Amino acid sequence: MTAELPPAVRTAAIAVAAGVVGVIIGLAGAIVHRHAIRPDDILVPWGLVLTFATMYSVTVAAARLVQLPGAIGVAVGWALTLLVLQQTRPEGDYLFAADFLGYAYVFGGMLTMLVAVVRGMTVVVDESSRS
Repeated sequence: MTAELPPAVRTAAIAVAAGVVGVIIGLAGAIVHRHAIRPDDILVPWGLVLTFATMYSVTVAAARLVQLPGAIGVAVGWALTLLVLQQTRPEGDYLFAADFLGYAYVFGGMLTMLVAVVRGMTVVVDESSRS
């Protein structure tokens, strides 16, 4: 006989688990976002494209699988990772450079997460209105 978790505990567990996924995405994005190729002196930031596609798809999938707490958990986990990794050290080291790729990752990532969470909300509303 298994005891079922109360809804509040279940929702909190889902949000925390999704937050861990968001942290992993944030760490992977921080590593990959600088990768680019330059054919004929044109910057093609494939790392940014891969990172944004992953962020969007995982956030919308979390909303589809476990409703809105999943999408918000992924976004909050990513944002907390970004805040921690952006801090400078006393030696002056930093992880995100103040150039196009660095700013594109920070602001483009925020925009991607915002769009993904809103899209996730519409997916949840669409599915709940069908039943």
